[in-house]
Amino acid sequence: MNNDNVNRHPCQNRYSEVLKKKVCREYLENGLSICYLSKKYQIAGHHTIKRWLRIFADESITKEAQDKMVMAKSKKEDLPMTMEQMKKRIRELKRQLEDAELKVELNEKIIEIAEEQLNIQIRKKSDTK
Repeated sequence: MNNDNVNRHPCQNRYSEVLKKKVCREYLENGLSICYLSKKYQIAGHHTIKRWLRIFADESITKEAQDKMVMAKSKKEDLPMTMEQMKKRIRELKRQLEDAELKVELNEKIIEIAEEQLNIQIRKKSDTK
């Protein structure tokens, strides 16, 4: 019987460093999703792979792989997005950013008007603690 499991929680798995680096490399270089990789290698939980990525990403990943890290994932699929899908997503995100910026601007204006008309201070002064 293997004595490695004596002091471990029953649900805790041990994975070799080779496997950890392989999974990180597949995620970063091939654009595979964390969910897909956890199923493929029977890894318990998505946070396990995320933790490995924080640990191993810098030491085992090439420049080319780091460039591929920015490849977006489709929410509906585990496959990398096509160039057209990425462009569409970028347009969508730009529109959402513009909407958010307009909301901020609107809220700032509302506060400004309220402070002037109601003669009350809504914004906290920066020099107070």
